[in-house]
Amino acid sequence: MQVLLIVALILLVSACFNYVNLTIALTGKRAKEMTMRRVLGERTRGVLLRYLMEALSFAVFCFIMGYG
Repeated sequence: MQVLLIVALILLVSACFNYVNLTIALTGKRAKEMTMRRVLGERTRGVLLRYLMEALSFAVFCFIMGYG
């Protein structure tokens, strides 16, 4: 039982590192996108709200997929 717990924890930590790595890799693309939105007239609050809602919807989707 302890071996399975250790394997599960290793997989969880690996998944967290993978998520952080992918998020950092997309930072450049996100910065360009935010700059274009600002140039086109969207307010900073609108850009921030858009990214927060995207992150929230992704988290909810992942929760539903993991729960089901």
